[in-house]
Amino acid sequence: MRIAVLHDRLAPGAPADEQDNLVQAQAIARALAELGHTPRLVPCGLNLEATAQTLAAMAPGAVFNLVEALDGRDDLSAAVPALVHSLGLPCTGCGALGLQLAADKLAVKQTLRSLDLPTPAWFCLADLDGAGPEPSGPFLLKPRLEHGSVGIEESDLLESPDRAALRSALSAKETALAQPCLAEAYLSGREFNVSVLEEADGPRVLPCAEMVFADYGDKPRILGWRAKWDEASFEHSHTERTFDFPPRDAALLERLAALAHACFSRLQLSGYCRVDFRLDASGAPQVIDLNPNPCIAPDAGFPAAAARAGLTFAQLVARILDAALRSS
Repeated sequence: MRIAVLHDRLAPGAPADEQDNLVQAQAIARALAELGHTPRLVPCGLNLEATAQTLAAMAPGAVFNLVEALDGRDDLSAAVPALVHSLGLPCTGCGALGLQLAADKLAVKQTLRSLDLPTPAWFCLADLDGAGPEPSGPFLLKPRLEHGSVGIEESDLLESPDRAALRSALSAKETALAQPCLAEAYLSGREFNVSVLEEADGPRVLPCAEMVFADYGDKPRILGWRAKWDEASFEHSHTERTFDFPPRDAALLERLAALAHACFSRLQLSGYCRVDFRLDASGAPQVIDLNPNPCIAPDAGFPAAAARAGLTFAQLVARILDAALRSS
């Protein structure tokens, strides 16, 4: 089968987090070829008419969608599955509505709260105008419309701000990033990633991973941009993924799996997703991020969880493609 592998169109000198998109596209193309398909890499940017013309000329049997941003606009990535479906082609991963929701961290938190799914408290600038509740405890500033920890570093942690200080910091952050931001209550507990894969009989929760912050001492445990992408940084070399847990964590792992499954099902996601959690002061998991269509480069967390479940990389790619073909 001819398969178009859509990926981000990269500008010259793109940073590591953007280049990783092409790395995963190349790896998936190799896996698709191993599975007997004929893949073709197709860069995709804001000119969606050009992408539509390329797909029409190619006439693929399916599209493997890896687009995370349209020429740097993460918040517009939902346009890609909408375009592909308008052409009548099967498309891997999450649909337009799920991607549009997940593109805005505030919308995700509001939706989780409306479904009684746990997520840390937050403030945005509108919440800090006039009278209202006082912030309590540390807060971490986050851009609303980015992914991959872009715009998040240790310096974004405010230990005990009052309303005025939090408003000033949020306003400065929005000016610096030229986009809306939010302040999320910072939880200093353990951090977990739980991957969910759509199978023929429903969502399958893959083995849970914990992010271990080794030798951090009193340093805040924040999985920011340096930890994910700057290979020369302390943060990158001292954060480790583990799938090994003591028996005493059995109940916690069950709770994490149940919450990840609920996020996937109740938010009507599809394809594959990763849900990130932190434990609050009582040890209860709280959803800190929702990642439909997470990175599936061979060294990323989702393939690592799939491997722990007994799936090779090619088998994982085949399962993702099969889910798209079933839903078309």
